[in-house]
Amino acid sequence: MNNYTFTDKELFENWNVDLSSDYPDHPYELIDAIIVPRWGVYDNGKLQVSSALQRMNGHLKHNPPTEINNLEYDYEIDECFYISHMNSGHWGHFITESLARFYHVFHNCPTKNILVNVFEDGIYLKNITNVLEELGFNIVYINPNHKNIKVEKLYFSKPTMINCYQVIDKHIDTLAKYRNLTCEVNPIKNKKVYLSRTKLTKHKRWTFGEEDLENMLLNAGWSIFHFESISLSEQLSIISGAGILTGCIGSAFHNMMLSPCQPKKVVYLTNNEKDTNPNYALHDRVLKNESIYYACQDCIDRGAGINKIRNPQEVFEYLEDACK
Repeated sequence: MNNYTFTDKELFENWNVDLSSDYPDHPYELIDAIIVPRWGVYDNGKLQVSSALQRMNGHLKHNPPTEINNLEYDYEIDECFYISHMNSGHWGHFITESLARFYHVFHNCPTKNILVNVFEDGIYLKNITNVLEELGFNIVYINPNHKNIKVEKLYFSKPTMINCYQVIDKHIDTLAKYRNLTCEVNPIKNKKVYLSRTKLTKHKRWTFGEEDLENMLLNAGWSIFHFESISLSEQLSIISGAGILTGCIGSAFHNMMLSPCQPKKVVYLTNNEKDTNPNYALHDRVLKNESIYYACQDCIDRGAGINKIRNPQEVFEYLEDACK
């Protein structure tokens, strides 16, 4: 199969995405609602869809019932802002899904009481805890196995991003707030930047042929970075100062949503338009990035995310031409 390029237009034609940008100025406010931790918020027995975990095509993960009659509860609290489905163990999901529920926390939050439902614990939970405490919030954590909770006055936000489905401009506002509270960015100027994954373990998210491509790029004066080994401040400083930014498509590119400045050009090395996650096109549309997708890989193991670059020499030549 020959290598070829495609754009967000082809991606959006192959994925059922939502390009709308409507977003409420205020969070949802419910009286005497019940939190069912493994599913979401129920008002008069009806599921509030925005409180559930959604993914591609607006699909509701965990298969929550949309209506429950005679819903019982074990605890009562007066007031809280509810953050459902916290995933603090994976950076990509943390910034695309968990922080997607924080817009109104960072923008005129109506209460100082935050209830966080931790679906996956990890290193980023301590970080967001420090951020919230510095802002004067009182935080209580539960998990999906917690018993049902009735809340006299409950607030929660519509997600500003739904994986593989939608990115609203408010999501960038939220991530900018998070960035300003957690790190400092000083752009590092590099004309040609490659984000490498060659130091990751080979059993998952590995791309055969990337090491060969990387060696060619190094010899041609490209700056190679392994984001898993440097701080967030450094990562954002590199993105902010990049002329052309490229690499095998993956979570590192989500950090453009956190960056105060964008690269002049972005080239994603990927498979075809049917197998390429539309998240990048969705956020680049909001960021107004000039992005191109170069289909130069074959899938070896879809479940493990293992791919193979068909012709590293041809990819190298394409990237060199893209710099001109």
